[in-house]
Amino acid sequence: MKQRSIEEYVFREYDLYPIRVAPHRNVFRITTDWGEFALKFTQMPGHFIEGIFHTVQYLHNRGFTHLCPIIPNKFGDVVVPGNEGCYYLSPWVSGKHEILEEQWEEEVVGLMATMHHLTGSEESVYMDEEWLKGIAFRWKSKMKRMKYCYQVARSREYPSPFDVVFATNFTSLWEIGKKAHRILLNWSKGRKVKLKKCFTHGHIHQNNMIYTSEGKWVWIDLHHCRMDSPIRDMKSFYRHHLSAYDWKFEIGESWQEIYQDYHPLEKEEWILLYLLLLFPEPVISLIDRYYMKNCQWSEIKSVTKLEREIHSIYQSDTFLTGKLYTMGDLEPLTD
Repeated sequence: MKQRSIEEYVFREYDLYPIRVAPHRNVFRITTDWGEFALKFTQMPGHFIEGIFHTVQYLHNRGFTHLCPIIPNKFGDVVVPGNEGCYYLSPWVSGKHEILEEQWEEEVVGLMATMHHLTGSEESVYMDEEWLKGIAFRWKSKMKRMKYCYQVARSREYPSPFDVVFATNFTSLWEIGKKAHRILLNWSKGRKVKLKKCFTHGHIHQNNMIYTSEGKWVWIDLHHCRMDSPIRDMKSFYRHHLSAYDWKFEIGESWQEIYQDYHPLEKEEWILLYLLLLFPEPVISLIDRYYMKNCQWSEIKSVTKLEREIHSIYQSDTFLTGKLYTMGDLEPLTD
């Protein structure tokens, strides 16, 4: 079905009479006489979005208004079915994604912890040694893929700039990945990790946060929200934003202390978070997409992203290894 016909159908469902419809990132910005709205298409099942709607309502009723609400249609339905997916409507949130104030991230960490605390489940999930070994197995498979990509890069008669940067850094990336794998295997022995469950956003970073003129953070792009371990949100936020501070120990320590004040986690949960961050998964995924021809960026943009990811991995290695061993409970690595 063509995009325009879907739009007109959705408009009728909401009794919207647009003056202007403009694509904006991955949504439609709809301007009407009585306000602006964001129309989002997702392939997530409708009942998932309905669950998100009710949780957002619950949070708003508890005074936590930092998640953009979803507006039901004129029949009270949360989503409108579309071709191979569904639509949902939200108010258009005006503001900016960046602010100049120092340490703004501390406020967001506090908000994230508050949301986790308000939606925390009374039931925790216990992950045993076999579950942890499953993570190690997936890491090993990813490293094998990286090694295959390295062989491809080395075999080219005329290597690309991406080939050169990747091949130059391969050994260091391999050693960091191997270290994370070995620490996880050693730590997992006889381990049973208790993980809290709560409502998580999944992609808490600047592209999905808007700072309004009222001085308030609002999180958008909610279709990835789900009940999960708070580690899910922490991992995403640390990866996107601690890198801006070159993974300075005191900054990461400050964020952990702020989070603990609102929603305390067990020591094992923090260790698992830092282990997941230590493994160089973002750069391995980027490398895999490039060599599997799934990368839509230009060569220059691909190389720039690769260099940025590699720099972040190197910076994070010192911070994360230090955190893992200062928190104790880990045995020194031996070959």
